[in-house]
Parts: sequence; structure tokens; C-alpha cells
Amino acid sequence: MTKTILALLAFLLIGFTNVNAQTEQKIIAEHFTNTLCSTCSFQNPKIKANIRSNPNVLHLTIHPSRPYSACILNKHNKQEQDDRTKFYGIYGSTPKLVINGELFTGNDYSSTSLFNDYKNKTTPLSIVIKQQRFGTDSIKFQIIVKAESDHSLGELSLFTAVVEDTIFYDAPNGEKEHYNVFRRTILGEVPTFTLGATKGDSMVFEGTVAAHTDWNFNRIGSMVMVQEVAGKGIVQSGHAPASQDDVIDNTVGAKEQERVEQEFRVYPNPMEGDALYVSEPGVYSLYSIDGALVAIQQAQQTINVEGLKPGVYFIRNEMGQAVKLIR
Repeated sequence: MTKTILALLAFLLIGFTNVNAQTEQKIIAEHFTNTLCSTCSFQNPKIKANIRSNPNVLHLTIHPSRPYSACILNKHNKQEQDDRTKFYGIYGSTPKLVINGELFTGNDYSSTSLFNDYKNKTTPLSIVIKQQRFGTDSIKFQIIVKAESDHSLGELSLFTAVVEDTIFYDAPNGEKEHYNVFRRTILGEVPTFTLGATKGDSMVFEGTVAAHTDWNFNRIGSMVMVQEVAGKGIVQSGHAPASQDDVIDNTVGAKEQERVEQEFRVYPNPMEGDALYVSEPGVYSLYSIDGALVAIQQAQQTINVEGLKPGVYFIRNEMGQAVKLIR
């Protein structure tokens, strides 16, 4: 009888532990380089070889305009690449390697222990990325960030990257193949948000990106990072390869949108007149359907939308919640 009770208690304890279990934290290496950098041509093969030896490590290559502004891969999207470099305070020299939000300060990129400190870690968050291709014209992305266990995380940011897995380009520094090249953000910004603290809470972000003539559309995939605003540590990251082509279930976003709209009220919607009423005072950001920032306003009760052209917009509050608006 005693053995039966102990076995039952052990079963219940294991079951209880799994109910609120965390998930494996992925490792992502942000690799800052430049196609005119001779030092990069020497160090980059070591970084790439180390990543090939650690196939579970995600790799994103970013090309800042410093130290060489003529870098063709930087010119494609100078602003966002420079912004990401400056975010870490490393604008000015290459190569640099940031692992899960932490700058690698050593100089031995071939070290077999390069990623050891980041292995076998857990996190309360999971990321699901879905991408649906529409011919060769555009890709729709849906990103679901979910709490797999209760947590006490504070304000978070979401970095979303359109990634070209291989670019064949004979660069001035001698490199001929460039891997996992950052092309642009999916959302057109790096939004901040706060995720509900209870297991099962989630947020859904969606964006559609048009194909660019400079891209090999068949090689376009995505990477996503959820990052702490305070401290910049990566909480979780995710990757969808170029070969992934999903049918996005729009009801996921619709259900989440319905929940958000119950908490975050904006009216009238469709908009009428020059005033938009909000349920809570705060700072609100208004975006066009293509992700361009239209206005930022501090509001107590109303937002001035005078002169806003007819169309579809999104309004985001300080919590990162967004509601679709029609003018």
C-alpha cells in the first residue's frame, strides 16, 4: 500500500512539474561583417566553420556601413542594418559576434567552446513562425509568441528579419558566398510588448513583405528574436527556412485580435471625424497597412486623426497590443 501511494505521489509530482515546464532556449549568433573588410575575410571562415559544427545555432549576418560605406550588402538597407549595429554599441568596426544578445569579446572565433555557455538553457517562451508565399510577389509572416510556463519577464522587444540564406557575390575582400544575410525587418519596426505572465498567454504578430528585385526569392526565409528591453538578452529565437511554405490560419490572429480588442478599446471604428477615442491614457503609435509609422501621440482620451487619408491602419499601445482601424 505504501509503495502504491509513493508511486502515485511521484506520478502526480512529475505531472505537476510538466504542466508548467519551460522549453529549450535556442542559440542565435548575430554576425556583423562587411564585404570590404579584409579582417572579415580572414575571421569569417572561422565563424562559419564553428557554426557548421554547431548546427543548432542560428546565424544571422548583418552588414553595417562602418568601417566601409561602399559595402553593397549594406547599401541594400543601410538604415536597419546600422540601427541593429548601434543597438549593441558596436558600430565602427567588423567583424563582431553577438551571441544571444551578448557581445563576444574574445578573438578566437574557432574555439570549440564558443557557444558552450549558451547550451542547455531553458526559457518560458516559445516562438512559432509561419510564412505563406504568394507566387513570387510577396510572403506573409505570422509570428506567435507564447508563454510555455508562468514567468516574470518585463518589457520585451521583437526583432523580425527577412533572411536570404545564400548570396553568391564576389566581394572586394575575396569572399564569394554570404550566408543568412539580413535583408529587412518583417514588421518595419522593432515593436516592444509585454506578454501575459500566465502559461498559455500569447501574442500574434503579422506582416506581409513584397519581393525585391535584388533578392533570390526562392532563398528567402525568416528569423525572429524576442529580447529583453532591459539588458538586451535574447529570451527566445526562431527560424523559418526558405523551403517553408505554410497555409496561415487567419483565425489564430483573429482570435488574438478579438481578445486584444476586448482589453484595448478604440472607437469609432471605422473612424469618423477627426477624433479617435481610446479607453486608457498613454502613448499610441499609428501605422499604415504597409507598416510605415504615421504618427505617435500622447493621449488622455482622444487622438487627433485630422487629415488622415482613407485606408486601413493599425494602432499600437504601450503594451505592444495592436488594433486594426479603418478610415
